[in-house]
Amino acid sequence: MPLFQNGPEPRTLPAAAVDTHSPQAQARMALSIEHQLSGRTLSSDETEKEKMIRGKLYRPFDVHLVEERDRCRGALWKFNNACNPLNGISSKEQNRLLKEIIVPPASSVVNSPAGTGVPRSAGSIGQGAVVEAPFSCHYGYNLHIGEDVMISENCLFVDDCVIRIGAHTWIGPNVKIISSTAHPNMQERKGSQSRYQGRQVIIEEDCYVGAGCIIYPGVRLARGVYVAPGEIVNTNIAGYMFQGSKPSFAM
Repeated sequence: MPLFQNGPEPRTLPAAAVDTHSPQAQARMALSIEHQLSGRTLSSDETEKEKMIRGKLYRPFDVHLVEERDRCRGALWKFNNACNPLNGISSKEQNRLLKEIIVPPASSVVNSPAGTGVPRSAGSIGQGAVVEAPFSCHYGYNLHIGEDVMISENCLFVDDCVIRIGAHTWIGPNVKIISSTAHPNMQERKGSQSRYQGRQVIIEEDCYVGAGCIIYPGVRLARGVYVAPGEIVNTNIAGYMFQGSKPSFAM
């Protein structure tokens, strides 16, 4: 399944200037506005959050998505600051704050538009998993982290779509896992008005992702994959395979 729905296309040139004062031009403008408004009404059946999670084109600055990112940003701030040893906060409390990022408490969940029936979103984190601060993500509730996973410091997970990490996997420092990005088609990419699209990222059990790696949307790393530090991964990797330079020490 391709990452994006449409291939790159040249942006159309602006239309030639027309006389907007003529009756014909004003009639066309009125019809155009009516068509745009009717389109918005029809599209409201599916929320931008639903589009995002399902891998469809969506608008990241939808008011509800912005509120959910703000909720996550606040939870991240609490967790990252709690991990400062000078604050004297226990590891038990740090783990509780980490869980609030991934499994948001009901009191902090942003309400979806009335009548959409969107269920509460929640990720998961397995026993023995370690996430070192500082850590960053967009939503938190699209993360599924298995048992005994190690996530080193300064990692960024763009979890607009699901990011799933299998048990016993090791993620090095400064790794970026990107499940969504602005559309490459210039017709869709309009700066802050761009629509985004993504695919889930799956990293299976017993994988090694070296420091500074970047993993693209839609990538699947099968069990036991080794990705050398600094690699950019934009395709699936079969089980127990290497990408990049193999380590010089015996394995």
